[in-house]
Amino acid sequence: MRVFGAYLNEPLRLNPNFYGNGTCFLWKAFRSSPESRKKDAVKQFKYAGDNEYFILCDPDFIAIGGGRGKFGLWFKSDFLHGYSARCPTFNNEPLCVDPSHPKSKEPDAQQEFVVAHLEIWAFNS
Repeated sequence: MRVFGAYLNEPLRLNPNFYGNGTCFLWKAFRSSPESRKKDAVKQFKYAGDNEYFILCDPDFIAIGGGRGKFGLWFKSDFLHGYSARCPTFNNEPLCVDPSHPKSKEPDAQQEFVVAHLEIWAFNS
């Protein structure tokens, strides 16, 4: 199981254009070794400055980060299926890489996933 996500500076809303700003980021949690919980960590992918493709909400999908025809994190509207790929917005590695998959070493690999658990948090200021 892989744990990953995004921080968004604005609420999700239908919009035909990208919105948000450079405070958005992608992240993934990882364990350096299966037997060690002490070395659990979170890797953060901050705004790289290449474009301003932060949040895109369409009736059929939600995308976070983009460029060159790929999205950093993409969810189908059913919130059960998605993919992650390297994108210029965050210069991230795919968030759900399966090291045993043959495409995992390709720099432009698009890693698909099926959602097991989804959490969405919102904060009011």
